Amino acid sequence: MRFVIPRALCALSLTVSAVHAADDFDRLVKMLPRSANAVVILNIDKAMASPMGKFEGWQQDVEKSFEAGITRVPPQAKRFVLGAELDFDYLKPLWEAAVIDSREPVSTATIAKKRGGQTDTIESLAAVALPEDVYLIQFDETTIGAIGPANRKMATGWLRDMKAGLNLSSYLAKAASYSDDTRSDIIVAVDLDGAFSLEKIVAYLKQNPAVASGEVNVQKAARFLSDVQGVRLGIRLTQPPTAAIAVDCTAPVAVDADVAKNAFLQVLSDGGVLLAEMRDWKCEVKGAEVSLQGPLTKNGLRRVLSLVDSPTSSQPASAHAATPVGDTTSTDPKQQMAQSTKKHFHEVTEMFDDLKGEMKNAANLAVTSTYFDRYAKRMERLPVLDVDPVMLDYSGYVAGELRAASGSVRTMGIRGGSREAQINYSDIDYDYAYGYRSGWNGSAALAVPVSDGVGAVKAVGAERRKIRAEEKGIMATDVHQIRADVIDATSKIRRAMTEKYRVEF
Repeated sequence: MRFVIPRALCALSLTVSAVHAADDFDRLVKMLPRSANAVVILNIDKAMASPMGKFEGWQQDVEKSFEAGITRVPPQAKRFVLGAELDFDYLKPLWEAAVIDSREPVSTATIAKKRGGQTDTIESLAAVALPEDVYLIQFDETTIGAIGPANRKMATGWLRDMKAGLNLSSYLAKAASYSDDTRSDIIVAVDLDGAFSLEKIVAYLKQNPAVASGEVNVQKAARFLSDVQGVRLGIRLTQPPTAAIAVDCTAPVAVDADVAKNAFLQVLSDGGVLLAEMRDWKCEVKGAEVSLQGPLTKNGLRRVLSLVDSPTSSQPASAHAATPVGDTTSTDPKQQMAQSTKKHFHEVTEMFDDLKGEMKNAANLAVTSTYFDRYAKRMERLPVLDVDPVMLDYSGYVAGELRAASGSVRTMGIRGGSREAQINYSDIDYDYAYGYRSGWNGSAALAVPVSDGVGAVKAVGAERRKIRAEEKGIMATDVHQIRADVIDATSKIRRAMTEKYRVEF
């Protein structure tokens, strides 16, 4: 089984599809590892039957739901919860664990046979270690768990904690008991309690242009952020889809909506996960909750759902059926490879096409760069069974190029910051004989009259802006070249595969 489910954003939330389903999700959530600081809930039946699901035909074609970023699930999956421990400095999960309820019996032995896994027993439960660095664990006939990376000690600790009744934090645990007030179809929650010190928050805020210009009071904003307990995101699969991000604080919020929205957008931008449509979303402050809500584009939906990735895979896991009903897959080996290769190619190009526009827009690269890494990881987790080795080389190349693009954006910030640090008026020697000053490190001098203190400040600011523009230009050139190279490689592989298999790619 493979699921591509929401990667937890810096802001996400949990709910259930209906009150009668609360107990089912509560049971699954309590099975997640207790050290998780992010949780995802997806009611697959509800997502498939949603207005967007009906419009897109997800029930008839599960692959369309994957292309939309909703999920890669076997047809028999009906409920899904995911826990992850996020590294907040890099917005990346250290590990991910999923628990899935299936309509049909699930067999780890069948999965091991079909996927080349190694069977095992962990804490008296049947398990299988899969080649894609994942452990699957059978809890009962229709409930299966998955954890990645496939660390047996971690898996053992998970099961022992579960048996001892050691569960998630109260903030995440109560998520499963929420009623469906917002009618959300996909929900994620992130526990931020104690994640950041007040000193770190103040240092971060001082880098914010609005704070530096005096538009925002740093202490007031810092108190607001230090009171944040957790963040939730709920997605309704209407047509078009909508989303609401909510920040839960431990005390009533004392900032206005404009300040709160600025903080929202700045955090998302600095994390490289800002969506263009979020700038137009409405912000509200009510008691101890701050929310930001508005419509999602299809690309925005796919990106949000790329931020938390399940460790499992999309292969059917039913004990009774190796192939879904109605499957028309060819039994001819060459045709089978042609179909699997074409599917793999379309999944890679679908993801790259989503980022292609951003890669030619230098203004957006820094605020969307996280998606380059996330899509690269997604490409690396695509099924490889019966896929042409040349196509696997291509998808590996594209994933590598996306990581290179992300690295170029990060390098811009590091290198630019280092250069800017060398341009500081407090480190400049003034030459009173000539009325000008020169750089302390022997770099190009800034010609500013000694008597003009304001002019000195402006000159330093201008020089820093020049450095940022130069670094941005270097980064944009690198990313543009990567984009052009991938487009060229895509054209070549499409032609080569079409000629080889006599099937239009």
